[in-house]
Amino acid sequence: MATKDEIAVWLRDDAARQIVGAQPSEQASRWVVKGVRVGDELGVGFWLKAEETIIRELRPTDEQTPKHVLWGFKSGQLFIKWETVLYIQAFEGEAKEIGFKRTPPEP
Repeated sequence: MATKDEIAVWLRDDAARQIVGAQPSEQASRWVVKGVRVGDELGVGFWLKAEETIIRELRPTDEQTPKHVLWGFKSGQLFIKWETVLYIQAFEGEAKEIGFKRTPPEP
């Protein structure tokens, strides 16, 4: 069962590239890291204990499905500044799927 602080943090492209040391790209990727929030620095950011020591990059492709690239890091915890966060996805119950799905319009 997911704890109340288990989250997926979606990061700005430029900030995520700085974290993993990736070169800038003309086409922005989506970046996400999953873990448990373990501490806060008020007004600045929060500490995240990563579930896995990876940040997932979702690169746009010509197909509908983005290419997933995994970037590893050694520390089990990251300090994430609020200014780098696009979205935070919380998990409830057993559902732990990262991402968003398009819902078909109602008839």
